[in-house]
Amino acid sequence: MRTKIIITGATSGIGLGTLKALANAQYEIILGCRNLQKTETIVQEITASNKQALIHIYHLDLASFESIRRFSDSIHRDFDSIDILFNNAGLFSDTKKETKQGFEMTVGVNYIGTYLLTMLLRDLVQKGINPQVINVCSRAALFGHISFKNGEFIKRKHGFLAYSASKYMQLLSTIYLAKRYDDMGIVFSAIHPGDVATNIWNGESFIMRTIGPLMQKNLLTLDEGIIAGIHLIENRPDVSGGFYQMHGEEIEFKKYDTNKAEVLIKKTNEVIQEHGFEF
Repeated sequence: MRTKIIITGATSGIGLGTLKALANAQYEIILGCRNLQKTETIVQEITASNKQALIHIYHLDLASFESIRRFSDSIHRDFDSIDILFNNAGLFSDTKKETKQGFEMTVGVNYIGTYLLTMLLRDLVQKGINPQVINVCSRAALFGHISFKNGEFIKRKHGFLAYSASKYMQLLSTIYLAKRYDDMGIVFSAIHPGDVATNIWNGESFIMRTIGPLMQKNLLTLDEGIIAGIHLIENRPDVSGGFYQMHGEEIEFKKYDTNKAEVLIKKTNEVIQEHGFEF
């Protein structure tokens, strides 16, 4: 029986590398991607050379609650269970942008959209074999800051401040959900793939256009960047709520605060519920 895994954002970077590594007889891969045409081209290339690959394609835009809902509805319609949810899709926006719901784009996609997707698919993952949720996070989370002021998700500045905050929120929520749903049998984990040469360095501002190419010369290769994710996919941790890199080495997260995590989840649920979702 194949392991059913959802991978978000698989048209480039870590997602694409992970897709190619798992395109074999062991996995049934479900892709959630924003650019369907690009995804279809990639999948055609993979399946043309690998007849064992079994890959499904669905549209998913984490900057839109409506898209997330449609994706969830489609997955519930087509599958009875999911073994692994690999939350890879993310971005770094060095210019001011907003999601469809008006959240700062980086926080809206990396944290809020990913959190909503996880909550909507939680029931299917619980029914999976050795179920786990893997969030592609970053060591940038260790430098993140949240204040819980009114409009925290909307007024957040773009750039590294928003990116580090989004990854801090993602890491807090990973550990919170691990504790909250411990009895469900799902292992929640976060990974730091390393500083990898991906499209995240292709910014629009003058600074990013200047330093991006320079940074990429000293970054990890994509083959190195997918190691942390592949390791957890193939070696499910015994303990839920860990933050890992490379071959399962754990990263210490001293900034975890139970009260802050509870407030974060409460505020996140509130803004999501304002748009008609109930958990």
